[in-house]
Amino acid sequence: MLNFILSSLLISQSSAAQLMTCEDFKAEEAQLGKIEMNDKSSHQVESQMLTQIRSLFGDKAVLSFNNCKFEKAAVVYLAPKASELLAFSFILPVAAKSSTAMFDGTSFAKATGTSNNNKDFKMINDVGEELSAGIYFRKRTSHLWEYYILIQGKTVSNYDPDEPPDATVIISIGSLLFETDGALSAVRAWKPGESEPNEDNFFNRYLPTDFGKLKAGEYSYNTTESQFSIIWKSGALQSGLAIDFGQMPLSSIRVAESGEAFQYSGMAQDGRKKIE
Repeated sequence: MLNFILSSLLISQSSAAQLMTCEDFKAEEAQLGKIEMNDKSSHQVESQMLTQIRSLFGDKAVLSFNNCKFEKAAVVYLAPKASELLAFSFILPVAAKSSTAMFDGTSFAKATGTSNNNKDFKMINDVGEELSAGIYFRKRTSHLWEYYILIQGKTVSNYDPDEPPDATVIISIGSLLFETDGALSAVRAWKPGESEPNEDNFFNRYLPTDFGKLKAGEYSYNTTESQFSIIWKSGALQSGLAIDFGQMPLSSIRVAESGEAFQYSGMAQDGRKKIE
């Protein structure tokens, strides 16, 4: 539970401080995201406190307090948020053999068996729950690798109930192109209709036959709307997932020099877990 005790932000005795009433707090609601209060109270809190809270937690901070005043154990927390950005740091082994088997994304185990390297991780859904996920790398040529990201089908509402509950679906798919020295030259998140580096439309085989009833191993892509989508169990629709392998300072990927093994340095994401 992410608690923040506002001992350092409680009302000061400064007579010069600008004070805010409950009505003032209502006006701040759009910027802070949510404010719960009791209008019967006329207690006042410094606006400087809101500025400090925003600097620590951002504009989406959620404030909970009683009778329109912060108490000794006042809690500041952020609302749950689904992962919309995943940033990774990897080194891929140059000695890996080019894969000839078709990638099988119907389960974590089968994905492992049909890829060169993989790493499991956690991502967050729209209500702040942690989900098991995995990223898989498949070498096609010395300069071309594919990546796939999987989650369990049962975590989305449009997964076919007749499919195995622990099977997986693909939520991101694309290609990584490298220079001769192993440096990343391009990341191409695949969209149907776009040309692939291998020019054989290899990824088309993962398109769903029915987006409303995703099968195990299919890519969560709505062909009717021509966009990637996740429909979470709550019914919320997520129409984007950015994958970062080097566009941000803390992420990177390259093909290793001779003798280096597969290495995972870490990942970051923008999802937020719910408060228990």
